[in-house]
Amino acid sequence: MNIETYSIWLQNSQHNKEITNLINRYASDGSKDSFFPHVTLVTHIVTEERGVETLTQLSNDKCDIVFDKFSIGDTYFQRLYLESSDNSYFFNSVSKIQGWPSLWVPHLSLSYGDELPKSFDPGSLMNSSL
Repeated sequence: MNIETYSIWLQNSQHNKEITNLINRYASDGSKDSFFPHVTLVTHIVTEERGVETLTQLSNDKCDIVFDKFSIGDTYFQRLYLESSDNSYFFNSVSKIQGWPSLWVPHLSLSYGDELPKSFDPGSLMNSSL
């Protein structure tokens, strides 16, 4: 039996076509589903009511966030992703949420999977900016 859960995502207010194109290219490399660029703020919310409660605890402040570094992880949902050197907005947003894990790393995934995308070239990251 599948248990329905909810998540709260932060999405770019100005759609970034370059990031979407990377996600789509990497997804097609491994015949995987593509996804919309987002940063998960909160996950594993078990009821809609709890989701609404959690949403009201998050900051309503708008902020510019620069994702300025690429990272390679070792988990399915954090295989290849972007990070920001300044995560203060994220941590200030979720700090009021009881029980939220302190080891959470804010990130914008570029590829999900058990392996890196075939067309990904780690050497190209040195000269790349998004």
